[in-house]
Amino acid sequence: MGLALEHLMGEIDQSVRRGSAERKGDWKPAVFFMTDGKPTDEMEKAARKWRNHYTSKVNLIAIGLGAYADTDALKRFADEVIRYDGGTEEDFRKFVRWISASVSSMSVAIRDGGERKGLPVSLDKAEGVLKPAGSTVRVDEDVVVVVGKCQRTKRPYLLKYERLSSVLGNEVPETSIPEIYREAYQVTEGFAIDESYFDWSDSREVNASVEMNRLVGGMPCPQCGGAFSMTVCGCGGVFCTNGPGVQTCPWCGKSGEVSEVTTDTPSISIKRSSG
Repeated sequence: MGLALEHLMGEIDQSVRRGSAERKGDWKPAVFFMTDGKPTDEMEKAARKWRNHYTSKVNLIAIGLGAYADTDALKRFADEVIRYDGGTEEDFRKFVRWISASVSSMSVAIRDGGERKGLPVSLDKAEGVLKPAGSTVRVDEDVVVVVGKCQRTKRPYLLKYERLSSVLGNEVPETSIPEIYREAYQVTEGFAIDESYFDWSDSREVNASVEMNRLVGGMPCPQCGGAFSMTVCGCGGVFCTNGPGVQTCPWCGKSGEVSEVTTDTPSISIKRSSG
């Protein structure tokens, strides 16, 4: 992200003409800075340079694309940070329409001599696909944390999964890992917790999930030692069992028949936690 910001500043220096007594300069440029991940380089120097020398020269809106975008990193240099939360072609069309309307709005403001404050077009005009940054909790894409609840004690627990490639380490080339497992996560730890976890956890929504077929391995329930800690109820809650049969979900209180997962079982989407 630091290199991208440096490149942007270089383009502004090279391409944007400053006004003088002899010629009219370019209008204040509008920039939409987008990312779908987190910084993989050192960006503090570039962020400081932007804030010191470019903030007043550019209309910058930073946009995090999806649940894995690090909007906290964007806030280090951008005053306006929002998050794109769409997942369909129609959502993307709404997003593009909002950007087009924003460019038009900023152009009118500059032409009329006005100074833009805040977003040029309300997020309401984006029809639900854009939200203020910080309205949900970002999760680490290299780790999956799932909150479960013990069926016997009704106490919560955490299951931690790490990317299989990270668990195996550099000694195993990624090309030697079967393709089906390259985007998989291996269970590494389980933690018994209590209800205070929910009191201390961030109350914002965690807008991320993981497909169950990407989770490799299992471990006993951290609370009671039950054989299976990753049983999923129709309500979405994860709880522990000792095997197939009629079980009662400690989240919703409903009972039902639990069966083993096979290769023919449709994949189940599991809600992630921020940990």
